[in-house]
Amino acid sequence: MRAIIIEDEPLSVAELRTTLAEVAPQIEVVATASSVAEAAAVIAGVGHDLIFMDIHLGDGSGFDIFQRTEISVPVIFITAYDSYALKAFENKGIDYLLKPFGREDLQRAIDKLGLLSGGGSASAEHGAPTQTPPVYQERFLVHMGARMKSVTTAEIAYFMADGKYLHLVTHDGKDYIVDRTLTEVGEKLPKGSLLFYTRMGYVKKTDWKEYAIQKYAFQAAKVNDGDEIIGIETDDPEPTTTLFFVTEKGMCLNAYKNDIPAQGRISAGVRGIALGDGDKVVFAGQIDGGEIIVATDGNTIKKVIASQIDPMARYRKGVRIVDLGANRKVVYADYVTEPYKFAVFMDDDTFVQGDTEEDITIEDRNTKGKNIKLKKGCKAKAFWSLKYLK
Repeated sequence: MRAIIIEDEPLSVAELRTTLAEVAPQIEVVATASSVAEAAAVIAGVGHDLIFMDIHLGDGSGFDIFQRTEISVPVIFITAYDSYALKAFENKGIDYLLKPFGREDLQRAIDKLGLLSGGGSASAEHGAPTQTPPVYQERFLVHMGARMKSVTTAEIAYFMADGKYLHLVTHDGKDYIVDRTLTEVGEKLPKGSLLFYTRMGYVKKTDWKEYAIQKYAFQAAKVNDGDEIIGIETDDPEPTTTLFFVTEKGMCLNAYKNDIPAQGRISAGVRGIALGDGDKVVFAGQIDGGEIIVATDGNTIKKVIASQIDPMARYRKGVRIVDLGANRKVVYADYVTEPYKFAVFMDDDTFVQGDTEEDITIEDRNTKGKNIKLKKGCKAKAFWSLKYLK
């Protein structure tokens, strides 16, 4: 069966493709369109048996397409608005799904297509269900007022149920409503673990499923007195990845991950790096090649090729990554595989921008780095990565 998707949000198209691959792999998406004009041309020029149609498009309504070209196949309407149901069924609609839809919702709509055509379930081919491996979701559509927003799984801290609502909470504390059940969310989350990093050098590895809990608020991790969480990320299953730490006193450790035990949600984790007296972790994260940026409060910055730091077992002091000189400390470190912009905030409350490729040189780990280009008489107060800004 050949299908056309008419939708102006690329992320919604991607999610529909993924869910179709799960519930009805025999349906082939032969074309997509993002506007009324494009949809009319595609419908007229591409052979198809089914249409998935959003109602709100950039240049008009999905219903306008019916005025521009003849539509003779069933239509499954998928939209974020519930006020067009009657009109949808008057225009070839066999089902009307509200975003974000669940896998079971789409399954029912496709099964209805099979029944209307005189066959059995459309999810079965030649009378036998087709089994496909699960495809885990990398993004979730959430409500943001009258609009929809996409949130990546890497941004998600946890889900929580509050009565009939399911909340998605991000690492930066933003709270969104998700139109799914905890069971559906659990099926969509990637299999694997989360890694937590703390200022005092601890690492905690916990399975994703520990964070699908039917409570409004719950403890995500145990944090020792005087410590704090400085980073959370999804555990990369690639065997070549290692854990990298950079400390205030200029030490670094490239540690193997194979002896990080999986622990429960309320555990404190294990020691990742052995810190000297008064030292703290500035950066912790997974790496696989790439470069490490190191900046100091002496207004110097440099990059070190990560492969120069040989991996070793965790809970070691590691080796020096920068020559700090007297009374200096590392104030910023990051892992970079692709160039990005960064901002340096100065002590007069202004800032300058730089580029990790053009403005930072690659040096040996025992050097001090080059001076940062700042306003005359100013010193660097803080660094800010701009890699996620569009």
